[in-house]
Amino acid sequence: MSKSALRKKYLNQRLALSDQDYALLNRQLVDLFFQSVDLSHIQFLHVFLPIEKFNEVNTWQIIDRVQEHHAHIKLIIPKVVDQDLSHYVFEEKQQLVKDRWGIPEPQYGDLISPAEIDLVLVPLLVADHHGHRVGYGKGYYDRFLAQCRSDTHKIGLSLLPLSEDVIEAEKTDVKLDGCLTANGLFSFS
Repeated sequence: MSKSALRKKYLNQRLALSDQDYALLNRQLVDLFFQSVDLSHIQFLHVFLPIEKFNEVNTWQIIDRVQEHHAHIKLIIPKVVDQDLSHYVFEEKQQLVKDRWGIPEPQYGDLISPAEIDLVLVPLLVADHHGHRVGYGKGYYDRFLAQCRSDTHKIGLSLLPLSEDVIEAEKTDVKLDGCLTANGLFSFS
């Protein structure tokens, strides 16, 4: 199946989630994140902000718990600038403004280089059992992940299970190290 067909299939599945199922899957995923991911050595955690209209993972729950229980971690959030992402230290919700797609983005803050980031939580529509993912097709995250250190850990977050469909990787695609779903953390070696 083509990436565009997979994109449509899995976006429709995510949009079809009831409010109750969406809330339950988010709660399970966030709980599993804190049970499965060792944050003790993380200084810079890059986290996407959810596009609510697409029922993306509610990363605000992760942000809130990191701020409450892991004060040593600096949270980094993205902003689209031209065809790339810039990365800012998250300070407060007041620094955010929704862009034309409804994505909250920082309007100010300290810029961080991709080389400083230890862990990236990657948005996606679906990932397969080999660590390949389908995003929204703009390539922002693949370009960003290619700039990160080789030891930067890349974990996709998905409310849906891993796809049984094999996702054809393109030359510019960056493979995930793992994918966290409401069913568990899957590692790709």
